[in-house]
Amino acid sequence: MKTKAVFIIFNLAMVLTSCAYMIKSLHPFYKKQDITFNQELLGKWIDVDSTYWIFNQHKFKKSFTDVDPVKSNSYELIVKDSAEGDSYFNVFLFTIKGETYFDFFPVMDKMPGNKLADWHMIPIHSLAKVKIWGNRNISFFWYGEEWFAEISRKNKLKISYETIKIGDKEDEEMNILTSSTDQLQKFIIKFGKEKIYDSLDLNLIKTLNEPEKIMNFIQRELDKKDDVDFPLGIKNVMLVNLRKLND
Repeated sequence: MKTKAVFIIFNLAMVLTSCAYMIKSLHPFYKKQDITFNQELLGKWIDVDSTYWIFNQHKFKKSFTDVDPVKSNSYELIVKDSAEGDSYFNVFLFTIKGETYFDFFPVMDKMPGNKLADWHMIPIHSLAKVKIWGNRNISFFWYGEEWFAEISRKNKLKISYETIKIGDKEDEEMNILTSSTDQLQKFIIKFGKEKIYDSLDLNLIKTLNEPEKIMNFIQRELDKKDDVDFPLGIKNVMLVNLRKLND
C-alpha cells in the first residue's frame, strides 16, 4: 500500500476495523438493486508495495444443514500482508448515479486474536469509490472522517451518527453512521462527488498495454499532486492502485 506525504497510512486490518480515519456505518451503503458483479475482478491482484489482494466469489451456506455453499453476488477479499497476516472481507461492488463503489465488511469468524475480545467487536461497513481501468487495473480510495467533519461544519446534515470514544486520550474517538441505507445513499450522492482521476490522461493510459505500467503511471500522476490539490475526501485515508496478475 503506497505511503504518501498527504496520506496517513496504517495497516489495512487496523484501518478497516478500528481506526478513526475512514467513515464507517452500521448499515450497508448499497441496496440489492445497486449491486453489480464483475467477473474481471476475480483473481489475484498486487499493489505497489507487493501486497496481494485476492478476489473470490463469495460463497455461503444458508443453514447449518446445507451441504453445498451458495454463490453470492459479492466477493470474498483476502488481503495478504506479509507483516501483519491475512485480512478477510465480504465486498460488494455497486453503482449509484453512474458512480462505482466498494462496500467493505469484515468477516468476523476469520478475525485473528482473542475470541473473548472478538465478541466485543461490532462489524461495520466502509465505503470506497472505485475506478476500473480496463480489465487488469483498478483504483479506489476510502472516504475519510476529515471529509465528513468538514461537511458537518459547513452543512446541516440530515444523517444520523454517533461519536464514540476508542481510547483514553481526548481526541481518540470516531464517528459511526447510524442512518438507514436510503439516507446514506442520499448523503453520498450529494456530497461524495470527488473526481480525483479526471486530471489523468485517459488517452495515454489506453496506450499503456501492460497492467504494471498503467498502475505505475496512475501512482506517479497522483504523487505529483500537492496536499491542497487533493479533494478533502481522500486526505488521511488510503488510496490503492492494483494490477491483476496473470491467471
